[in-house]
Amino acid sequence: MWQLFSILKGPARMNTSLNRRSSMLVLCLVALAAIVLLRWVALDSDVPTSIPDRSAATWADEGYKTLAARNLLMFGNEHWNSADRYSGWMKQSPVTQLSFLTAFKIGGQGIAQARWVAAVCFGLFLAGFMALLWKVYGPQLTLLGAMALSANYNLFIYSRLALFEIFIIVVLYVPLFALRRWQAPPGLAALVALGFAALAATFSIKASALLYFGPGLLGIGVAWVAGRQVAVSGKAALGLALGLVIALALASVTRHIWQSRLDVSAVGTVISALDNPLIVGGNVALSLAMLCAGDLLVFRRRALLNSSYSAALVGMVLLGPLIVGMFSYHPLRYWIPLLPVAILLPVEWLAIVRSPARPGYGERTPVALATTAIGGVAILIGVYWLIASAVRGWALPGLALSIDRKFLLLTALALAAAAWSRRHALMDGRVLGGLATFLMVLSVPLGLASVADLVLRPIRERNLVAQAMASELPHGASAAGDWAPELALGTAVPALYLGGSGNEVERVPVLKPDAFIHSGTSFDDATLAALKGRRDVGLSLPVDLGHYAGRSIRLYRLNYPR
Repeated sequence: MWQLFSILKGPARMNTSLNRRSSMLVLCLVALAAIVLLRWVALDSDVPTSIPDRSAATWADEGYKTLAARNLLMFGNEHWNSADRYSGWMKQSPVTQLSFLTAFKIGGQGIAQARWVAAVCFGLFLAGFMALLWKVYGPQLTLLGAMALSANYNLFIYSRLALFEIFIIVVLYVPLFALRRWQAPPGLAALVALGFAALAATFSIKASALLYFGPGLLGIGVAWVAGRQVAVSGKAALGLALGLVIALALASVTRHIWQSRLDVSAVGTVISALDNPLIVGGNVALSLAMLCAGDLLVFRRRALLNSSYSAALVGMVLLGPLIVGMFSYHPLRYWIPLLPVAILLPVEWLAIVRSPARPGYGERTPVALATTAIGGVAILIGVYWLIASAVRGWALPGLALSIDRKFLLLTALALAAAAWSRRHALMDGRVLGGLATFLMVLSVPLGLASVADLVLRPIRERNLVAQAMASELPHGASAAGDWAPELALGTAVPALYLGGSGNEVERVPVLKPDAFIHSGTSFDDATLAALKGRRDVGLSLPVDLGHYAGRSIRLYRLNYPR
C-alpha cells in the first residue's frame, strides 16, 4: 500500500520513502550486529547468580566438560593422571571437544577462550535464521525475530557459556530453518532430514539432544498422518514404523544416561512443566509461544498440515516442557534449547496470520475436533504462563512462588474461558497479533537493560578465586574437586574432577591430588565428610580462597600417611 501512495505522490516522494526505509533497515542491522557482538564483551565474567537455577552445575560444568580438551593441550593426553577414571567427553561429544581444543590452541586455555565457542555457535544459529528466512518473512519480521533472539537475557547468558546446549540449538534449528525456506510439507523427506540431524547431535554432541528433537519429529509425523485424514499410505506407514524403530533404538542405546534421572509421575511432570525455571524467572516468551500454538491448532490447523516447520515448532512447544519435566533433575540449562522455539513460533505465527490463506476453522472431522481440544488446553496453559511469568518475574518478583498455583490456574481458566467465548471474534488474529508484536518488541529493550548490566558491570570473583588457588599451590601441584576443573581454567594447575563419574572419594589415595577444593556443593560436602573419616588421607586446615557464585571456596591440602 505504501508503494501505491508513493507513486501517486510522485517519484521524488517515492524515492524519499524508499531512502527512509533503507536507512531504517541499515540502522536495525547495525543495532542487531551490536547486540550480537555484546556476547564477546567481558566473556570471563561470572555467571549471574540471579538466574532461576538452583543447581550448581551451571558453574561446575564449564570445567569438567572442557577438561579433556584442556588436558590434551597442556599434557598431550586426555588424562594427565594415569589413575584418572573420569572418561571426559572426547568420545561422547567430539564436536564440542574439538571446538574447545581449537579455541584453546588459538587463545590459550582460559575461561574466556572456552566461551568463544558458544558465542560463535550463537552467531551461526542467528546467521542461519536470517540467511534462510529473510526471503520468507521479509526484512521487518526477520529483524524482529533476530533482535528478540539476540536480546533474550537467558539465551544471552547461555550463549556465552562453555556448555553443550548451544551446540544442540544450532544442530536442531538450522535444519528446521531449511525446511521452512524450501517450504517442505510434513512427510518422509522432512522426517529423514530432521532425523539425520537428531542422529548427528545424539552421537557427536550429547545424547540428551533427543529430548528436543523428539517433539519436533513427532509434530511432523502427526501432521503428515493428519493431513491424509488418517488414511495412511503404505509408504507413510513404513516411514513412521521405521522412525519409531530408530527412536526406540536410540532410547535404548542412551538409556544409561537418562534412565536414572527419569521420574515419571503424571502430577509431578505437569507441575514441573507448569512451574519451569523459564516461567519462574519471568520469561514471557514461552507463554506467548503456547498461545500461538493453541491459536494454530484451533483456527489455523491447515498451516500445520502444510508446513513441516510449523508442525515441528508446535510439537516442541507442546511436548518439550512435558518431556523435560519428566526428569527429577531439570536445571535451567536443560530448558535453554526450548527457548528459541518460544520466539520462533510467534514469528512464524505472525507470518501465517498475514498470509492470504484461509484459517481453516469450523470443520467437524476427527482431526479437527482433536486439534481443537488440544489447542484449547494450550491456550489455557499459555494464559496461565502469561499471568505467572508476569506476576513472578515482572510485576511482583518478591512474591516469587508464594502465590498459590491454584489461584493462578483459576484466574487463567476464567480468562481462557472468556477468550473461548469470543473465539469467533479472535479468528482474525488481531488481538493475539497485537499482543505478540507488543511483547516481542518490548522484550528487546528489557532484555538489553539486563544484558547491559551484565557486560558493563561484570563480576569476576571466579578469576580471583582461581588466582588464589594457583598461588596457594606450588608449581606442578594438582587440585581435585567438583569445581576444581572449572577453577583451574586459565592457570597451570592440573585438575581432577572428583565426586563421581569414575573418581569416587575411595580412589583419592590412588589419585593422590595435592589439594581438595571445597565449593560448597553436595558432592564436595559428601567428599569432605568421607575424607575426614579416612586414615589413609590427611587434611590440612582449610584455606579460604574467597567467594564465588555465593559460595565460600576453600582449599584443603592433602597428605597420604604411609
